[in-house]
Amino acid sequence: MTDTRAASLALVFLYFAAFPLPPARGDNPPEGKNSIPAKKGMDCVYGLHRPTGANAVKEAAKVAIAENPENETRVDNGSARSAKGDAIEGTPLGSLDEKGVISTGRKWKPGRTIRIKFLGGHSLVRQKVERHAMEWTKHANIKFQFVGDPEPAEVRIDFQNGGSWSLLGTDALTAPAYQSTMNFGWLEPGSDEPTYSSVVLHEFGHMLGLIHEHMFPGPGGVKFNRDAAQEYYGNTQGWTPEMVQQQVLDVYRESDAATTPRIDKDSIMMYPIPEGLANIVVGWNTRLSPMDIEFIGRHYFPPPGLKPSLLSVGGDPTFGEVKGSQMAVYRFQAKEGGEYLVRVKDVPLEVQLLTEGSKLLTRGESADPQAGLTVGARLRPGEYTVRLRSKDSNAADSGQFEISVKKAD
Repeated sequence: MTDTRAASLALVFLYFAAFPLPPARGDNPPEGKNSIPAKKGMDCVYGLHRPTGANAVKEAAKVAIAENPENETRVDNGSARSAKGDAIEGTPLGSLDEKGVISTGRKWKPGRTIRIKFLGGHSLVRQKVERHAMEWTKHANIKFQFVGDPEPAEVRIDFQNGGSWSLLGTDALTAPAYQSTMNFGWLEPGSDEPTYSSVVLHEFGHMLGLIHEHMFPGPGGVKFNRDAAQEYYGNTQGWTPEMVQQQVLDVYRESDAATTPRIDKDSIMMYPIPEGLANIVVGWNTRLSPMDIEFIGRHYFPPPGLKPSLLSVGGDPTFGEVKGSQMAVYRFQAKEGGEYLVRVKDVPLEVQLLTEGSKLLTRGESADPQAGLTVGARLRPGEYTVRLRSKDSNAADSGQFEISVKKAD
């Protein structure tokens, strides 16, 4: 595949925001490759629900940067990069971060209120969509406000036949005010709760900038059986071989993105993958995974209820504690460039050093609590975040530690 062909597929894939299979009916994985029935109507296909043409794409980029300066790109050694340092495609489009897939060129401004309006639908369906959608706001520094006519809204939800889909992130701002930016084609008053949770969380993930987890190109990524995938999606979705290639088989080039060490098969953005279709089996994911929660909280920072403590560079150690899956977060100011070292001791921890917002600089895990752990990175002047999480998420007792940061000589 040529670089032009790969880049074109990546561009097209980024805007594909459909939940491609039938509604979820629970958390159990399918029993066989043909056990998932065909859905009610087709999902959106490429080109129907995204900005197209050079002028439209440029306008979408302009709108995205105005919404959130982090979406801006720069050229680094001939490659486009976001202003915050995340690898991205083109002009700007999206990236793989070290957990999963997000469009760093299409993120809303953290802390903003996104107004959402229904363009139709049964009152019970609207109530359930609203209730499930609000789950994202528990973990991200973003607010949803559901409004009615004649108030304007950035996100407009319809319930037309033809599948479930959403525009990606700030692309919703480019759609004419009379058009829908999200659609739920199969939700009905009688749909069960796993169906609502699965579909609503997935499409609102797209609305926040997330794309499909099976696009992950790094180690542990999905390896589809090409012939089986072509047959399965052709039979159940009515997709042509070219559509299966674009929507299922192609992934990002690692040269265009930074990845995590492993894929998150429990992500709400992950396709269901029946047995015999690939090297893994994935059931219907109906809730946010722990990695989904960590990931969205980092990209829309700080997560609700989290108040980072300040560290003084070169100052005395600060004492803190974490319990179970809780996270401790600290911030410090690098007044000048150079090598900075973060030292933690007294409890087994995972330590992440990040720029303000989402860019992961380095991480480490302590093996010997008494010996402690030091992570370091060469930093430019600016504000940085340190996040700590206990390695034993099942621990009932709090783990106490001390943390300090200094500039290396």
